[in-house]
Amino acid sequence: MPSLDFDSIFGSLIELTRQRDQHALEVCLSRVLFDLAAPGVVRLYRVRETSDASTFVPVEQFLPGKNNDTSPGEENIPSRLRDVMRNCLKSCKHTALSLEGENWMVYPLLGVRKNVVALIVIESAREDVDLDSSVAMVLEIYQNFLALVNDNERDTLTGLLNRKTFDVKIGKAVAELQRLGQRTGDSDQREYCLAILDIDHFKSVNDRYGHLYGDEVLLLLASLMTETFRETDQLYRLGGEEFVVLLRDVGLEQTMDIVDRLRSAVEAYAFPHVGHVTVSIGVTRVLPTDDSSTIVSRADAALYYAKKHGRNQVFDYESLVAAGKLDASFRKPSIDVL
Repeated sequence: MPSLDFDSIFGSLIELTRQRDQHALEVCLSRVLFDLAAPGVVRLYRVRETSDASTFVPVEQFLPGKNNDTSPGEENIPSRLRDVMRNCLKSCKHTALSLEGENWMVYPLLGVRKNVVALIVIESAREDVDLDSSVAMVLEIYQNFLALVNDNERDTLTGLLNRKTFDVKIGKAVAELQRLGQRTGDSDQREYCLAILDIDHFKSVNDRYGHLYGDEVLLLLASLMTETFRETDQLYRLGGEEFVVLLRDVGLEQTMDIVDRLRSAVEAYAFPHVGHVTVSIGVTRVLPTDDSSTIVSRADAALYYAKKHGRNQVFDYESLVAAGKLDASFRKPSIDVL
C-alpha cells in the first residue's frame, strides 16, 4: 500500500464528526476514502428509486490532482459496473469488479430506514486487501457516528426527527435561501415548503382507548408519512400529535398534492383497535425573509382553519390569505382546537 497522508486522513475524519446532515456526512466520508485510496478515484452516487428502476445520481467525485469540484456523469458508468452497483444495492453489501485493468469497489451507505441511500465507488489501478480492510473500518466508524447523530436528533417513540432538530434545520433552510438570493439574486432556484399536521380528536383516542393505543396510532402515522414522502424530505414529530414535514425543491402546488395523498392514506387506514382517524394539515412556503416562528405561525394558521372548517382537510396559508379567508396578521389562538 502506498505511503498515506495521515494528516489529511485524520483531518477529513475530524471534519466528518463536525457534520450533522447526512449528505454532508457522505461527502466527508468520500473525502476520507479518497485519502485512503490515493492515487485512486472516489465517486459518490445517490440512489433514486422509481417505480420502474433504481438510478444512480452523481453527487461528488474526487480525482488525484484535481480540484474535485465536478460531479461524475451517470452516463459514463460502464455497463458491467452499473450491474455491480445494482447488485450492491440489492444485497446491501460491498461488491467488487475488475474491469479493463481497473479495480472497482462499491460500498453501500444506509439511511435511517436501513435502506441503501447512496453508493461510494472506488476506482484503483491496484488490488489491495489492506485498502479494503481500511475502508471497512472507516465505514464502521461512519455508521456508528451516524447512529449517534440519529439517536440525538430523533424522537424516541416514532423515530422521526425531533423538535430540537427542527429548530436547527429550519434555520438552515432559511439561511440557504438567503445565501442563494445574495449570490445569484434568485432564491427561487431553491424552494422549501412546510406542512404541519395534527391528528383530529386525538385526545378522545387516548381517553377512550388509553395511551398505549394512542402511541400505536402515532407510530403508524409516522410509518405512513415515511411511505408517502421522499428520503430527502425531513419528517418531524414536534410533540404530542403534531407533526411537521419540510419539503425541499417542491413548489406549493405540488406540496399540496403530496400532503393530500397523506391525508387520504391516513383516512383510509384502519388503525388496530382504534379504527379510522383523520388528520388536518396546514401548508406554507418558506421565504428567505422568514424566521422559524413566522413560518410555523403561517402553517399553524392554515392548520387551525382546517380544524375550524370540518377537519380532515389540507389548506395552504397563501391561498387562504389571497381568497380573503384568512387575515395576513392572523395567529392561531393559544388554546388548541381538539
